[in-house]
Amino acid sequence: RAQVVAEFLARLKPRLPLTLEWLGDAFGPALRPEVRALVVSTETEAGGEAVNRRREELGAPRVDVLVAPLVADPTLVRPAGPRAVAAGA
Repeated sequence: RAQVVAEFLARLKPRLPLTLEWLGDAFGPALRPEVRALVVSTETEAGGEAVNRRREELGAPRVDVLVAPLVADPTLVRPAGPRAVAAGA
């Protein structure tokens, strides 16, 4: 998954400095003082606010939380319900 993200971002902006991090807990690297912004989905926006609450508890500055809507890829979404059974899914 990380490789797909890196390739996508490289196509959009080839010279963009990029570091992908493994998320080992609910906050991942978001609590590091050098982090200045988070990009979250509409579904995880509350998590961005949780990061800011935790950062405040630790005495770190809040970060900007940028919300990006999810865009479904129809080739990856299988139909639900009766159509899924009819399609053999």
